[in-house]
Amino acid sequence: MTHSGDAGKQAVVVIPGIGGHPRFHAGFLDALRDTYRVHTAPHVDFFAEPCSDWNRHVDHWLSQFTKAAASEPAVRPPAVVGISFGAHVGWDVRLRLPAGAMGELVLVSYWPLAGWQRRGLTGLRRAPAVGTAAVGTTSFRWSEWRATDRAALRRLRGELYDDEATARRRLFARLVSLAHAPPAPPKDTTGVGFVYARREWPLRAAQRRGIGTGATVLVDGDHSVSLDGSAELATAVDRLIGQRRAPLDTPDPDATHR
Repeated sequence: MTHSGDAGKQAVVVIPGIGGHPRFHAGFLDALRDTYRVHTAPHVDFFAEPCSDWNRHVDHWLSQFTKAAASEPAVRPPAVVGISFGAHVGWDVRLRLPAGAMGELVLVSYWPLAGWQRRGLTGLRRAPAVGTAAVGTTSFRWSEWRATDRAALRRLRGELYDDEATARRRLFARLVSLAHAPPAPPKDTTGVGFVYARREWPLRAAQRRGIGTGATVLVDGDHSVSLDGSAELATAVDRLIGQRRAPLDTPDPDATHR
């Protein structure tokens, strides 16, 4: 999805979080459109059968990236912004593209997965009935608990999800597919930046692993920051893409759970 009046702007492909649809990040996308041509789409299984095939997810977004790159090839290569689940997809998209084909990559709320977590996801996949019930319930409750406007989030889910049982199966399928996501980026990867909310749990995991050292921007809030339409989040992403070249803040490890 793109908007008119975007000629001359760099394209940015935004990969949604595990909820699966860009409308969950509408405020954030609107803020990005002030500076970029935003390309986004639902996940491959949002209107289809649940997909736990990691490669199918990545192929879907490789296709979206190709569309963005072809829309105005004279401008800088498209940047990619991946949110949470979409951050893992975005990192794999970069790995599969030829060198120089992608512009900057910004990973929002990226959670570096440990080996035991991947093994747990593989085991969970063998119990889909239990996993679907547990993951769906947990995902719905946690996101509503964190959201600033819970009623608005419930209304949006009612508009987008054809039925809750199918939505739970899709969420579960996306989650277990992460067992096959690639290892986390190395500490010194050029052109890859990270954005974390100060109160979210993936930040602590990233700090333990040294992920994003020197290319991380912290914003206020928790893991719902991309759902809340934070203007600060859009500004942080813009800085990492490099449009305004402002110096990056140094993450404060003590601020994680303030």
